[in-house]
Order: sequence, then structure tokens, then C-alpha cells
Amino acid sequence: MSTLPFLTIASGLTLALAGCVNTPHADPHRPFGPPPIAATASADDFARFRALAGDWDADLDGDGTADTVVSFATTANGSAVIERQFRGEPYEMVSVYHLDGDRLMLTHYCAAMNQPRMIAVEVEDDAIGFDLLDITNLASPEAMHIHAARIEFIDEDHVRSTWTHWANATPGEPAVFRMTRRP
Repeated sequence: MSTLPFLTIASGLTLALAGCVNTPHADPHRPFGPPPIAATASADDFARFRALAGDWDADLDGDGTADTVVSFATTANGSAVIERQFRGEPYEMVSVYHLDGDRLMLTHYCAAMNQPRMIAVEVEDDAIGFDLLDITNLASPEAMHIHAARIEFIDEDHVRSTWTHWANATPGEPAVFRMTRRP
């Protein structure tokens, strides 16, 4: 698998990580304006994430060839789903999905060493969109962080996740994972 598509992401993360070392925490309570309004989610909506359990080939550059493997696993008696991106690499990232009453939540443990918490703001038949609720360990409001995610459930063997980072209060180019379930 080629690592070329990740070089752009890794370069940006390296710059972001340089600003995160030994830097005081930003206020984890919404340093970016008013909180988003959560969409109502159900156990059936969360079940779509549980159904992702297993390994997925992920094409990052759109050339039809897998660049990495993304894995999903349930934990905590099925109440949470753990997603691992770039498994086994120093920049491995983990996201955890779970219900909080009728809110669907996502916490992303980022290679940039911060932890954005997001809530579902859009729940559709074929997609769930998340927006930043709050974040921990952010060096400053200008520091790079994941600010939004959208998971599209194309069919039982194809999923597309789009991750949008922000830096300097501006959205960056989204990272798109075009995933195909491994047999």
C-alpha cells in the first residue's frame, strides 16, 4: 500500500504537533462559538456503527487502491464502537462512537494530540454528520483539530467517511476515507 496520500496529512499533523507539546490547555468548553444543535438519534442509528465491525480497506486518494486499513470493533457490551485509523502506525488515531440518551456522540483521539468531542447534527437514511461540541488538550483556538465528520453508509460493504480539520478558524481540505469491507 502506498503511503503517498498520507504524506500530506502527516506533514500537516507534524506542524500541528509541534505547537501542542507542553502547551497549556485551551478552554474545553466550546472555544468556537455556540454549541451545535444535536439531531435526535436512535438505537437503530447507532446500530449502523455496530454493523461496521471488522476491517476495511481505505482508499484515501481516490485512485481505487487501498492506502490503509480501518478497523471497527464493539466494546463495553455493545454500547460503544471503536474505530482505528492507521492501525499500528505512530500516528494511529482512534474514534469512539456511542449514544448519550438520544444524542449520538463521537470522540476522536487525534494524532495532533487533542480530543474533539462531536455530536450528530444530521441523521439521514444514508449518512450521519457530526459537528464539534467541545475539545480537550487544544493548544489554542487556532491550532489544527478535527472539527466535523460525516459517515456515509453506501451499502453493507462500502462506507465513506469525511473528516474536516480546522486551523486558524478556517476549514481545511477534508480527508476522505473510501472504505470497502474486507472479506
